[in-house]
This record gives sequence, C-alpha cells and structure tokens, in this order.
Amino acid sequence: YGCECNNNEDYIVTSVRLGSFRYTQLIPTAIGMLSKLHNLTINGDKLTGTLPSELFNLHELTQLTIRGSLEGTLPSEISNLRSLQILDLRGNNFDGKLPSEVGVLGMLKYLDISGLTLKSSIPSEVFNLSSLQYLYMNDSSLEGTLPSELFGMVSLQIISLSNNNLIGALPLSMDLVSLREIDLSENKISGILPDAFASLPHFEILRIRQNDLKSIQPGLLSNGNESVSSRLSIVDIELNEIEFLPTDFVRLPTLSIFRVGANRIEGLLPMFENVAEISLAFNRMYGSIPTEYGLLGNLTRLQLDNNPSISGTVPTELTGCDQLNLISIFDTGIAGNISFCDSFSENFTVSVRNASICGEECDCCCVETFIY
Repeated sequence: YGCECNNNEDYIVTSVRLGSFRYTQLIPTAIGMLSKLHNLTINGDKLTGTLPSELFNLHELTQLTIRGSLEGTLPSEISNLRSLQILDLRGNNFDGKLPSEVGVLGMLKYLDISGLTLKSSIPSEVFNLSSLQYLYMNDSSLEGTLPSELFGMVSLQIISLSNNNLIGALPLSMDLVSLREIDLSENKISGILPDAFASLPHFEILRIRQNDLKSIQPGLLSNGNESVSSRLSIVDIELNEIEFLPTDFVRLPTLSIFRVGANRIEGLLPMFENVAEISLAFNRMYGSIPTEYGLLGNLTRLQLDNNPSISGTVPTELTGCDQLNLISIFDTGIAGNISFCDSFSENFTVSVRNASICGEECDCCCVETFIY
C-alpha cells in the first residue's frame, strides 16, 4: 500500500492504494484534486460514508477498487470515468439500481459489485460493454429473468451471479466464445442444462448448484467437441432436481471435481476417466462401487451416502487411491468390513451409519458425522 508518482520531475501522483484502517475513515473530497490518478484502491471494513462527487472528476482513472462499508447509491456520474478498465465495489452497502450510465464505460474489462443490494434486474446497458471479461454480481439481490443478452457477450471469461433471485431457463444457444467459468449457484434457474456449453472452446468450470434444473441435455460437454472435453475440470450441479445422468457427461479426461449430490438421479454408479472428488450423495443410485475406481489415482473424496440401493462392499482396489481421505457411505446398502483402512493416509475417514463396518480394531470411522 502507498502512493506512486510518475517518473517526471513534477512527481504527479498516479496511484493511491490504502487499506487496513485502524479507525473509521471517509474518502476525502480532496481525492478529486489528483487529476492524473490512474489507480485508486482502498480496502478496509472501517471505510464508511458515501462516494464523494469529486471522485468522478478523475477522468484518467483506469482502476477504481473500493471495498469497505460505503452507503448510498451509485451515482450516474460514474459515466465520467470513461477510461475505467477495473471497477470493483465488492462488499459495500450501496443500494438501489446499478445506474444505466455504466453502459458507456466502453473500456471496462472487470466489474465486481458483489454484495450490493440492487433489488433489480441486470441493466441492459451492461450488455453493451463489449470489452468486459469478468463479471461478478454475487449476493446482489438481483431479480428477474436470466437475460439472454448475457450469453452473447463474446469477451466474457468469467460470469459469477451466485446467490441472487434470478429465474428462467438457460438459453439453448450461446456466443460466449471466451468463457472459462460460470457460477449461477443459489438462484431459481429451471429447465434443462443445455448442450450449448459444448460449443465453448475455453470452458473449464460449471457451477449451477442449488437451482431448479430438471435435466441434462444429451451430449452436453462432449458432442464431438474435443476442445471442450480437454478443458472441463469442475462440475458442481448439486441440489437440483435432475433425474438422469448422461454417461458422456462424466467420461471427460480432465474432470477433477464432480458434484451432483442431492438431485433425483437414478442409475448405476458411473465410470470416470480421472477425477479427484466424486459426490453422488442423496440420489437414487444403485449397484456396487466399481472396482475401476481403484484406478483413479487422484481420488481424494468419494461421497455416496443416502443412496439406499448401493450395495456390495467397499472394493479393496481402492487402496490404489493413495490420496483418498474420505469415503462417505452412510445410509447405503454397503456391508462387510473394510479391513484395509491402514493402507490409506493417517487423515483417512470413513463416514458410515455403523462404525463396525471397518472392524472392531478400526478407529477411522465417523458415525453420522457427514451431513450434506
């Protein structure tokens, strides 16, 4: 933290970075006198008050990051900051609508207004930000239908709109050719998870947990598109109402985390190419644990609890998973003893309904400790 000046003899301040205040602070109005300021970064939960109007006279500002406890509304004068590339106001207490004037910030690449109480839909002017690459509006009380225009923003790399009140369905076609990550968790999105994601060549992370999704469109994320299947690493669609799991959805070679727990999925336990975390808990899975899971050398967590029709025993082949630290199998039909717990790491835990499944000498079990 501190100030930076230009390299000329006039020592004009071009950057101010402040944080970790000990006492309550306001943004001084004198900040508007730093006419050549490019970067203003202020972090601290003791930062209070409102945004001073003088701030919007800083026409050369390219980064405005203010994370504190500011109140009031975002003024329309934000349109004066035409050079802004980064606007980060996360965690403040602003309320009211995001001003439509933000749509004229044509150079903006990064927008984070998470935590603001907007109680409105995403203003359509945001979709005019053709340079925008990172969009964060988590915990912002966003309302209304998930706008289709969002999925036509070709520069967006990350979309994060979790914990809002957005409704509607995902579009069947998308032009998000730069997208790497999307997080729409904890909304009210319904319908299907479309295979439109299969056309996104840089797509890596899919998080749409705790919504009202009903199904997964066949061919999602494979569809003959090798560029997609070679990148996808995280799938988290837990706490939806999905009933069927396409097999090609899990046979992706770079898949690392696969979470589909607390749905209504019925079927045999699927096979995986390579994965570190599997969560299929609270579904309607059946059959036995495939011995092939023992070939998953990166596997750390296997959560199968609350699937009463999963039966058989825990296969000894899992000893091949030397990074495994959790098997959660309570409220399943799995029986017999796990006599090879000492083959795993010292942090290894089995979460079961009946601790005796590991035998009398085993102390690795946690009885009903894993709660979804």
